[in-house]
Amino acid sequence: MSATDKRGPAGRLAALLPILCLVTDVGVAGGDTRRVADIVSASVRGGVNMVQVRDTAATDDEFENLVGSVSEAASGGALVVANIGGRDRIPIHAIVDGYHLPESEVGRLPRLLDETPPGTVVGASAHSGRSARLAESCGAHYVTIGTVFPSMSHPGVDAQGPSLIEAASGLVQVPVVGIGGITSSTVSGVVRAGARGVAVIRAIATAPDPSEAAGELAQAIRSEWEDSRVS
Repeated sequence: MSATDKRGPAGRLAALLPILCLVTDVGVAGGDTRRVADIVSASVRGGVNMVQVRDTAATDDEFENLVGSVSEAASGGALVVANIGGRDRIPIHAIVDGYHLPESEVGRLPRLLDETPPGTVVGASAHSGRSARLAESCGAHYVTIGTVFPSMSHPGVDAQGPSLIEAASGLVQVPVVGIGGITSSTVSGVVRAGARGVAVIRAIATAPDPSEAAGELAQAIRSEWEDSRVS
């Protein structure tokens, strides 16, 4: 986190809009944390402006090392948040811009906000408009909501389509970020439904050229974002 950044969480997020978030997945990277860092570096060059570091299988020490390598790979070009679902110990504040919690742990948000430095961005996952509203009431600065389209990361979970985004964005004031099977060909419908950004895993991480894939997504998001503000 930059010590010179005087903006609050809302301002930091507003500066990113529209958000293109890469969620890390060590499994998708073949179990190689160095590959994760390479993917992050390439994706940030391509247009990713937020990275959520997630690895539920890692020990606390392994996770903190992963967060550090991802933060270094992002090189200040993207906001880095650590998904600390299921963890009592959280990474050193100096190496991250914020934290992310799963829907089941939104009750931790008030305490997390009390324990983190001013300006720390804290977000949460949600799977319904009602859950998004609860996350906001607990202090979340943004909400990631899905599953929008069928996703290999959540097999067997019913995809609810862009209508899920529309329902959530109508209930909260904080940015809604769509997640779940989103690609450059489907992202426009997600933004039209009210999302102020999208989060992806495989659309970038499994691409032959993560930088190029990120660039295509970023361009598609910006195009729809600009059109929606003109109309």
